[in-house]
Amino acid sequence: MKNTPFSFFLFVWISFVSFRVEIKAQSSIWVQNNAVWHYDFDYLNGSFGFIKTEHVGDTMLYGHQSKVFSSTRYRFFTDQNQIVHLSTITPLADQYTWNNDHQVYYLVDQQYELLYDFTKNPGENYPIVTYEDPVDFCNPISSTSVISTGSMQIGNESYPTMELQSSLSNLTQLNGSVNARYGNHNTTYSARAWLFPMKGGYFPGVGAPVSSCDTTLLFEWTYLRFRCFQDDSLTVNPNNVDCEYYINHVGMPELNENGYLLYPNPAADFITLVSPFEQNDVQIFTISGSLVYSGKSTAKIQELDLNLPKGTYILKVSSENQLRYTEKLVIQ
Repeated sequence: MKNTPFSFFLFVWISFVSFRVEIKAQSSIWVQNNAVWHYDFDYLNGSFGFIKTEHVGDTMLYGHQSKVFSSTRYRFFTDQNQIVHLSTITPLADQYTWNNDHQVYYLVDQQYELLYDFTKNPGENYPIVTYEDPVDFCNPISSTSVISTGSMQIGNESYPTMELQSSLSNLTQLNGSVNARYGNHNTTYSARAWLFPMKGGYFPGVGAPVSSCDTTLLFEWTYLRFRCFQDDSLTVNPNNVDCEYYINHVGMPELNENGYLLYPNPAADFITLVSPFEQNDVQIFTISGSLVYSGKSTAKIQELDLNLPKGTYILKVSSENQLRYTEKLVIQ
């Protein structure tokens, strides 16, 4: 046997070390604890707002150590005087993920499906829902296509990236630019470009989910864009913006730690109460303790008409037979 040149062994060793370094740099994918995302959204019907998604814990689920995510959609609208108002606060279904070194999975109908697969090459696709109930003109398997791949430097590590695009014939779609560290980072409005796949379209001006993927129909897609992200070791805010701008800057105080909000305050002849409960008992007292108003709210966001003299009052809100919220109210 001929002697193998030393340079060959050196080349193999350097290649192996380089491979190990690259795998190490790209192996620690996905989010760490206390992750929070904000995505802006916009509808053609004039409403807009943001979706806030938070990592709220970990659990063992279907044989996998899984992260639990809770999402809330804050929707606003602009009135004829160009004043921004909070319209709805809607909790979305919790999401669950687990990941290995190259893929992130999410839970769909009691089984895990691929969310992001960074082993794919441009031109390949992968299923994001392996079976869906029959819907007119829709594929029974929804998938997303990898348009391009690359990498991005985040801190001292390099993470793989992909550009994803779903066919309009898929009921569930996943679109946009994603990276292996925190998912979708698409900073321009794109249809259904959220952290997780989105299902269903909307008829313009109606807002009800449609039961068809007929591409000849005009749908009102949900357009989203990445706003900011942070977890225990990373903060990403491309435009250095307030992540919850409309909550913090439309003349309303923030929701308190228990999820309540009262506005306007000072008020005139009405107030709007935001509560995490559908049913609330509302009482208003004078400073001396006299009851001057008693009513009920039957929605999480409800306007209450008042007919009170100018002055300072104490508003109390109870739900499920417990006092939940107390606030000073000024009528002027």
